[in-house]
Amino acid sequence: MKFSFTAESTFAAVDQSIRAVMTDIREKGPAISGKQVFVVDLALRELLNNAVEHGNKLDPAKQVRCCLSLDEKSVRLDVWDEGTGFCLEKAVDDDVLQDLMRERNRGLEIIGLMGFSITVIGNHVVAQLLWTDLDRPQRGALRQEECDSGGTRRGAFRDDSGKREVG
Repeated sequence: MKFSFTAESTFAAVDQSIRAVMTDIREKGPAISGKQVFVVDLALRELLNNAVEHGNKLDPAKQVRCCLSLDEKSVRLDVWDEGTGFCLEKAVDDDVLQDLMRERNRGLEIIGLMGFSITVIGNHVVAQLLWTDLDRPQRGALRQEECDSGGTRRGAFRDDSGKREVG
């Protein structure tokens, strides 16, 4: 089952889009457990809210885009924003296991600890989870192209059209 949507870059618009997708998953989606539904919902919220806040800097004139693929074996979440991208190494705190109770900057760590592998390519974040890996921490599976000394992503990637972009 595949879903794709674009939303205004606000928390309310993201919430509305996620509610609609999650309703479709529960009503028409593959046979997955309540825990798996929860994990998809939480990961979508973390990734899209990060895109709104950090990527688009809370600018409602910008948009976030999401593609979700889900079946009985796995889930893949692709999220894009209109920002410049970020350096994953600077976003993920090595001491997260000692500080999961902090109020901010813990979303990617939580998603990784649920078992997702996370890849950052500029302003595109991919989170993938094989259901057999649920609850198997994937902190070693966080990947990104090189970052420059300022923390900005460097390198090249291709968008969905195959167009090559260089950051």
